[in-house]
Amino acid sequence: MLAGLPVPADAVHELARLIRATGGDDLADQFERAVDDQVKLLALTLPERAVVLTALEDPPAELAELGAVLLAEWRVAHNLVHDLVLLSRLRAASDDIAYQACCELMDERGARLEALVTQIRKLEQTPDE
Repeated sequence: MLAGLPVPADAVHELARLIRATGGDDLADQFERAVDDQVKLLALTLPERAVVLTALEDPPAELAELGAVLLAEWRVAHNLVHDLVLLSRLRAASDDIAYQACCELMDERGARLEALVTQIRKLEQTPDE
């Protein structure tokens, strides 16, 4: 099983071939060993999932569902709504600690958070109802 889906051994070998074509030799080896060892469930890290998703940009039919599931998971994992809610809560707090935490968070997240701050500023300009 990959990403909660049963994937036949021949499809895993095809996936390993596609991953190897993107330069993911170590991950491809891991998939091939899993088939050889008859592993029933293979957990993937987020970076490994990203490699698989890249390899499945144009998936064969037997891997299309896996590609769709991984893409859906990626979209959820990178959803900016969580960050917007977090920054909105920090903005709502008026103490210096919350302000400092917001600044540190902006430093860590860089350009992505700068876009969120712009959205928050627009929200601040909207009169409360």
